Amino acid sequence: VAEQAVVALGAGDLDGARERASAVLARGPGDPVAGAHAQRVLGLLAAAEGDAPAARASLAESLDLARRADDPGLAIAAHNALALVAAAAGDMPGALEHGAAALAEARRTGDLHLEAAVESNLADVLHAAGRDAESREHQLLAVALGAEVGGRSGELQPEIWKLSAW
Repeated sequence: VAEQAVVALGAGDLDGARERASAVLARGPGDPVAGAHAQRVLGLLAAAEGDAPAARASLAESLDLARRADDPGLAIAAHNALALVAAAAGDMPGALEHGAAALAEARRTGDLHLEAAVESNLADVLHAAGRDAESREHQLLAVALGAEVGGRSGELQPEIWKLSAW
């Protein structure tokens, strides 16, 4: 159900995402992985609705649950979402802090797709902060990482680069 909430959010079904995320949380705190997904969805929903304090609270809870679950992918997603919410609210120091934390964790995982996505998002945050030279460095790294991923002809899914939050 937590994964369905993420899919519903990505599809633009905000009511369905909220319903599913709330259902996960109503089942109790027994599964930190599911809870981290659900809190991230609720945080992104709050951000979409312009409620930055609620978004930050849910995303901080998502990050805490991800750490309890010892799941680096969930922690990266929470840090990335916190960076996006902070940037949207004009909190560039917070955005850069969470973006850097997401990037450090992504580098530890060795997942080049994930690292490239975080590099790209960090480049956007740096650009918004007026730090264009640093932004270009991170964008170039994102492109280079994407080129390293490789793949066989016909298997590439370039639309993956459209993701800013997951």
